[in-house]
This record gives sequence, structure tokens and C-alpha cells, in this order.
Amino acid sequence: DVCSSDLDPGKVEQVLTNLLGNAIKYIPAGGKVEIHWTETEDNVELHVADNGPGIAECNHDQIFEPFVVKTSKDRFGKKGHGLGLATVRKIVTAMNGEIKLVSEMEKGSSFTITLPILA
Repeated sequence: DVCSSDLDPGKVEQVLTNLLGNAIKYIPAGGKVEIHWTETEDNVELHVADNGPGIAECNHDQIFEPFVVKTSKDRFGKKGHGLGLATVRKIVTAMNGEIKLVSEMEKGSSFTITLPILA
């Protein structure tokens, strides 16, 4: 199981904290955030989804670059620094994983992190 793998729990926590924080910052008041995970013999998949404003498809690759901010402000009136998702991708890649984004404007976003389970 995941607990007996070589995954770094601190790094996984940092990834989830960032994705959940982003989801909370950008969903409308009363919005919904879902998190779940699935496990296979070789991988664990972590899913974080929200019903926020979504991310335009033309921005999907760019949002993982450092200092790229595609929104003017979050729902609390704050502007991001563009480091969170770049850090997430760097951490996931360092653990030999991958991150995927599925998003539809006005419907929300879903991030899936796939990490190998190393025996």
C-alpha cells in the first residue's frame, strides 16, 4: 500500500496542500472541492477537483511555469505569485510522477497526480 512505498509523505502533503489551497481560493462562495485517491499495483493517483471558474485550455501548459499568473485575483482579492503549480510539477516530476489537468471554463478543474509505488 501507499504507506509502504518510497513516496515522500512530506512532499505529497505539500502537493495536496497547494492544489487544495488553489481550489479553495478560486471556487465561488459555497463551491465544492473533491479529493480522492486510487491505487493500483504500480501507482497511486491523487485527484483534486473543484467547480470553480476553470482554466482556459490555451493556459494549461503555461500555468505550470514559474511566475505565470493567469487570473487577476482570487475570490479573496489576492493575486498569486505563480510559484505554486510550478512547485507542484517540480515535486511530482522529482518523484517520477506526472500531473494532468482537465478543465472546462465555468465548470471547474481537476488535477490528477500519478505517482509510482516503489516496493
